[in-house]
Amino acid sequence: MKLNSHSVGVVIPAYNEESNLPCALDAICAMDWLAQIVVVDDGSTDGTSTVAQRYAAQDECLVALRHPQNLGKADALQTGVRAIQTDVVIFLDADLIGLQSHHLRQLSTPVLTGTADMSVAVFHRGNVRVDIAHRLTPALSGQRCLRRRSAEQALALLGGTGYGIEVGLRSYALHCGWNVQYLAWERVTHVPKEKKRGWRAGIVSRWHMNRQVLATQMDINKLMNQTPLWHDNQFVQGMHDANRSI
Repeated sequence: MKLNSHSVGVVIPAYNEESNLPCALDAICAMDWLAQIVVVDDGSTDGTSTVAQRYAAQDECLVALRHPQNLGKADALQTGVRAIQTDVVIFLDADLIGLQSHHLRQLSTPVLTGTADMSVAVFHRGNVRVDIAHRLTPALSGQRCLRRRSAEQALALLGGTGYGIEVGLRSYALHCGWNVQYLAWERVTHVPKEKKRGWRAGIVSRWHMNRQVLATQMDINKLMNQTPLWHDNQFVQGMHDANRSI
């Protein structure tokens, strides 16, 4: 594995993604320009860890880690960032559909060239319902890129926030004055929770996720005056520029 100041790696937190992880890993492992891939199984109760280990046995750039119990997405990302050795890190969800190499190059280029401190991908024309959710709450996208050192510093403060990690990273970026670029990912989406777990379990899972997001946002609001999730000026400008190029 060759690492330099322009090396790019991927961290994938995964919880009960046995059925969906192969689709994402098939696409990511085929991108030979990535220096390292770290999959963190966050205490899954299905075969997620077995899937990750199987891919790790076939690809020397892939590292499969496992939490003995479910600690939440924020802690899984922190574990992955501690393990990865690249200068630039991309966070990706484990259930992505339609991902291609040019999407990750598009996401990493602003950070590699220094035009952005963090870049965030928003799904576009992949799945109508998911696209709308991304438009309404772009800060909740799990697909983002930043320098590893910046990720380490942010995650050190955001452990235990679970699914609130995305809004936590956004708030940290605002607090630090980072330049954040939002990019449109054409024809990419992910599997909705209701499809993964069935409608009833999916709705319960989504409720727990939203509760963690709101709890994190409320904690942050106590510390600083934050812009609402649905009104991010950097997002509005970024998507306006992206849509003009489509």
